[in-house]
Amino acid sequence: MLSPKSMKPVLAAILLLLAACGGTTVVEDDAQPQPNEIAGMSTVFIGMGTWENQRRTNYWVNGGVVIQIEDGVSTILSVAHFCDEVKQDESEDITVVTTVFDMEGNPHKATVVDYDRSIDLCLITVESEWEAVTTRLLAPSAIELWDPLENYSNPTGTRVGQRLLLSGNTRARYPEYQALFRYDGYYAGVYNEIVAANSMPVTGGQSGSGVFLDGALIGVVSQGETDFHHILFSVRGDVINEWLLEHGVEMEYVE
Repeated sequence: MLSPKSMKPVLAAILLLLAACGGTTVVEDDAQPQPNEIAGMSTVFIGMGTWENQRRTNYWVNGGVVIQIEDGVSTILSVAHFCDEVKQDESEDITVVTTVFDMEGNPHKATVVDYDRSIDLCLITVESEWEAVTTRLLAPSAIELWDPLENYSNPTGTRVGQRLLLSGNTRARYPEYQALFRYDGYYAGVYNEIVAANSMPVTGGQSGSGVFLDGALIGVVSQGETDFHHILFSVRGDVINEWLLEHGVEMEYVE
């Protein structure tokens, strides 16, 4: 009888033969990120107030999703009720400058391109290429009732230790302090002509962050039920797709 040790070369030969015949796939060590990992990495955090103040304080109150990278510019989808507050704080001009933070807590100067309060959507651009981008967008017709969903966000400004320890140098002194919360839930169906309902935790600071199904975007967080913290409303994929096309931004849209 062959010992387990002596079987190793035999098993290796069998695997190579199967691979040559198309019977199996050899997985490389440097495998590409999974769709849900890409969804998390495409999440951004948006600050309130001027660029000069924000890049020093690293405080944010909103989320967003990178949906396009082109010619060195990253386009971010977020919600209008936040962008409208930024506009009122900054100037009467719709084009204002705010701050977007990446996964490492680094600040990036960002421009509010346009927003529409009637459907609660906003477009923001950053002149840098993000690490990851979410490219697929699902219509409500492509989602089944109670499909499992994910949301990646850091509500109430909790992020990379800086807010917790109230120190602008925290990231440099404690580089291991990097947090990104994932919330799981389920699709509950179309709520009205603008939003879908989801059974998922929601609180202040999640607005604008993405709701995902297997790494594909189904909506961005717009509202929550204040009397019960597991009812989340997200702007529907079909509403997002129509608005993005009006602004020359095209995602891989699945109906």
